[in-house]
Amino acid sequence: MLFDGETRETIGVSSNEVIPSLLPEIVSDILSRLPIEDIMRSKTVCKDWYALTKDPHFINLHLSRALCLPRRIIVEPRGEVPITSLYLIETTDGMWRGRELPVSCAQGNYLYTLAYCHGLICGASSFCKMGPLFIYNPITREYVELPETDIEAEPDKLSVSLGFGFDSIGKKYKVVRFFKLYDDDLQTHMKGEIITLGEGSWRGLEVPETVICGTRRKPVFLDETLYWITEKNSFLGGDGLLAFDLSTEKFRTVKFPSSLIRSINIPDKLFLLNLGETLFLVEHGYRHCFRVWRIVRSNTKKGYKFYESFHSMTVTYDVVGWSMKVMERWIDNTFLFHLKGALFRSKIDMKDHLSLYFPEKDEFQIVEVLRIPEFFEPTLFVPCLVSPCSAHNDGAQENNFN
Repeated sequence: MLFDGETRETIGVSSNEVIPSLLPEIVSDILSRLPIEDIMRSKTVCKDWYALTKDPHFINLHLSRALCLPRRIIVEPRGEVPITSLYLIETTDGMWRGRELPVSCAQGNYLYTLAYCHGLICGASSFCKMGPLFIYNPITREYVELPETDIEAEPDKLSVSLGFGFDSIGKKYKVVRFFKLYDDDLQTHMKGEIITLGEGSWRGLEVPETVICGTRRKPVFLDETLYWITEKNSFLGGDGLLAFDLSTEKFRTVKFPSSLIRSINIPDKLFLLNLGETLFLVEHGYRHCFRVWRIVRSNTKKGYKFYESFHSMTVTYDVVGWSMKVMERWIDNTFLFHLKGALFRSKIDMKDHLSLYFPEKDEFQIVEVLRIPEFFEPTLFVPCLVSPCSAHNDGAQENNFN
């Protein structure tokens, strides 16, 4: 598969050129260090290199190295139905631009992304809360459709939260889905289910706490564990964490320190995020302010510590209307933001932006990204060649659109 507009000649290989012979393990080691764009180009060079990109050892080797690098940004058009493309952002010579990834999925080519793990998307092909799910790799365009749920509920009387992660002991991807059900008196109770990719049906889970559900505040996968913010009655911000170990499939609860709970100013702006492979609780304040709590698990794994920091950004841009959300914190302590619906005094059009904040210099910078939609939802992403399912089974339907 070549990316749009590329041929064998444009990547420097003529049809008559002889590829020097190298030991397969050397070729594998070299190619596994390349960005995904270069690997997708190299697979067209010869049959052996194409076969290598299907080899499980090579796929795992490439993923293990990709996971050590900063995560990439992939954006999904916001408000566009159906979604026919995603955009993987690449940076070259200081320029940010999107590379279009055509979407081909089940049920009408509609993609509604719910969760990411590594380079795989857990998504739906409709807005129906009880609808079927699928796991999709936007690089290889393979997908696996998951079995339907056995839980019965009225869609207008529930909210859903979905977690997606990898069990490194069992070497399997797992999907966890919570349903928060509302009765006629607006009382809530939780139902949960889990499925391992390759299984033919969902398994029930007893959820010990009520958690905040919905697409705005999603669970976080980190270190084999999915984390949700627990919900306290009449307190939308939550009072702790519910952790689910994907290997043991057991829950544990983490209570926030009372000082942290008392200090929360805007409960509805409290989010749980994976920033630079560390668990953070983030409160978005008014306009240019935000607070973060770095959550560190003790060496004995019996407790957690919370380290708070407050940031008030000096924004010199002529922005008159926008909302922002922290997306990432890089190794140099730079924060990446998504500015939604930003309107500038010097411009007429409103659009979404990515921006950077450098705390050490108190510098805020808008990033211009070429070739992406004006309104988008960004997510951190690790492009890879992982197939959504390693083998066909009776409980899942495997497809490929290459």
